[in-house]
Amino acid sequence: MTMLQIQRQDVAEVADWDADQFAVWLTTEIPVALEGPPNRYPFRPLHYLFAPAAPLWSVLADIAEAMDARCRTAFRAGLARAIDRLRATEDDFASLQVLLQLVRAIGCTEACDAIVRKLGGQGLGAPAFPHAQKGFELALVTVAGLTPGQASRAALQALVTSTWFDPSYAPTALVALARSDFDLLKHLKLLGSSLREEECHSVRMKRMFQELIDIVPLSELALRCTELALYKRGWFFASLTAAGLRVNEDDQGVFTLMRFDGSTATLHIAPDQESETVFFLSAVADRQIVDEADPRLTELLASFLQEAT
Repeated sequence: MTMLQIQRQDVAEVADWDADQFAVWLTTEIPVALEGPPNRYPFRPLHYLFAPAAPLWSVLADIAEAMDARCRTAFRAGLARAIDRLRATEDDFASLQVLLQLVRAIGCTEACDAIVRKLGGQGLGAPAFPHAQKGFELALVTVAGLTPGQASRAALQALVTSTWFDPSYAPTALVALARSDFDLLKHLKLLGSSLREEECHSVRMKRMFQELIDIVPLSELALRCTELALYKRGWFFASLTAAGLRVNEDDQGVFTLMRFDGSTATLHIAPDQESETVFFLSAVADRQIVDEADPRLTELLASFLQEAT
């Protein structure tokens, strides 16, 4: 991160600090450092570790890395408390950006609850705060970038259901949710109309579909094939195939999925929906538009079986 290699002995003076001390240290010293040039050196007693050109979050991340396990745990808890201390002011919004960059840099999932409380529609989401929407966007990006787990998944779900959630965030949210839990259908239902069918060929959405193909195991896609194929007239599954997921049908009518790397999985088709699903998959495999005279799925592939450009 920084050019200076910070060692355990360099952070000895804060080795016995608790979470509250680190919270006060961060919320007090970050604004001073951002003012520059400072009337005093910020981040005492570790001020000598901060090179003028180095990003604050990067130096702080290196400091955390150099700590022993107990001190690092206290620092991470202090980081979460520092976010909770923020107010709806310009200065604190500048500090927020540093704190969120630090959260991502050290993978501080302990801060998830504080992020949701402060930026998920309450706290700094108050109408009096001019940067509420931008703060929410930063919160979503930060949580989406954390290691998948229970804390980050719960935070993502809370942010997705917030009144501040904008449909433009849906691709980022879906990819992050999929990293944490492979059940795409559950996430699609959570996102609802935020994931817009008419934008399926946008650059942002194409990238999302490509990432999903990489993230979600073929076995999972194959297992949930029927549900995904019939979800909202099939546009989501068809868009996956346009992004590179291949559907093959052999002479016996058995369907398989194939990914970029050549790996395959046999599809599982629910017996009670076999007719519609097979019809859909055959059309996807053949890349042919459904005959308008067919009464089964007249709208199923209206504009979604074109190759992505």
